[in-house]
Amino acid sequence: MPNKTSLIRRLAELRSSYTGETDSSVLPAISQGGQLLDPDERAQLLSTLAHNWVTRALGENSLPPLPARIRQAVLPDATTRDQRELESGILAAAGRAVNYLHLRRPADLLRPARVFRMVRSLPGDLVLHIEPPALAPLMLELMPRITADDVLGLPGLRARLHRRHVELYLVDTDPPATVLISNVSYRQWLAAMAFLDAELAGERASCWTCSPEPLTPQESHAVGEGRRDVVGIEVLSALLRRIRLTGDTLWSSVRVEDGRIHVDWAGGATTPTVAAGLIHPLFGLPGDEFDISRENDGINVRDHGTGVVLRINRTSAPVASALLDVATVDRRWEAHEQELAKHALPAFAVIHGAPAQRQSVPVKESEPCS
Repeated sequence: MPNKTSLIRRLAELRSSYTGETDSSVLPAISQGGQLLDPDERAQLLSTLAHNWVTRALGENSLPPLPARIRQAVLPDATTRDQRELESGILAAAGRAVNYLHLRRPADLLRPARVFRMVRSLPGDLVLHIEPPALAPLMLELMPRITADDVLGLPGLRARLHRRHVELYLVDTDPPATVLISNVSYRQWLAAMAFLDAELAGERASCWTCSPEPLTPQESHAVGEGRRDVVGIEVLSALLRRIRLTGDTLWSSVRVEDGRIHVDWAGGATTPTVAAGLIHPLFGLPGDEFDISRENDGINVRDHGTGVVLRINRTSAPVASALLDVATVDRRWEAHEQELAKHALPAFAVIHGAPAQRQSVPVKESEPCS
């Protein structure tokens, strides 16, 4: 299945509408996945693409269900529960991070506050490409920290800084569930850590950065209570791997509320377009039978297999709602900007393209939590 074939091109265009991938990444991925399929499986794939699957919107799949092997070849989904827990936690944190992005200096509710630029689903891996300003608030919402009353963030999450990416992993899983955030520079990471530390005010960070400490007692208790095992983690994980289906949004948010998964966004694709994409037999959500129904301004998508209901809604609201202390958020962004400026390239290097000398600033280790 070489890249020049029309099937490869068609599959690549479809996949990139879900993931935002460019040709340089999506064409090799589709080509490699196609090589795993035998002639009968490729024929079944072609038949699915050619078939009118509109009846899926009414709860009937008029074709035999596609084997998971074929779906995994064209757009892999997470295969373990630990991995789905991590991915669902990242998606929820991204929805909360949007509110900080709207308050980034100068505060502007109409400025795009997107988190994800592209996602790359690979066999055994998930690579996120995020908008540069989103790193700091995303890490703030993700990294676990102990307060007097609770564990904030995702219990058990740890971060490991590499040369050009950050590895997020759950320290209590074996093998570790991991997600990579691509194209993160040392300077961006230091600025994100400054954003996190700006308002700790006595809170203890269990692991802001690289220390692979085991679960703290507080984290163990939170995991035991099911803090990571939320409603519909299979669907939430699949949504993260298809997060660009909503298009070029101003912002988007995914949350679990009242036993349903709520997906809201402003700008971008229309609600019916997203609903149709979610039930696509090849690239849509895992599952074979769905019901679609209108509810006020939104659409409900019910998966027969899991019983999970998604409430999707494109809104005209300029910003997702959240109760944030504006002064506190402003101080975080101030610390972020100061750290970026501290490690900026010298003007001569920027103008002439000369390599700048990087300051050797150690990534601090967190203290053990009591």
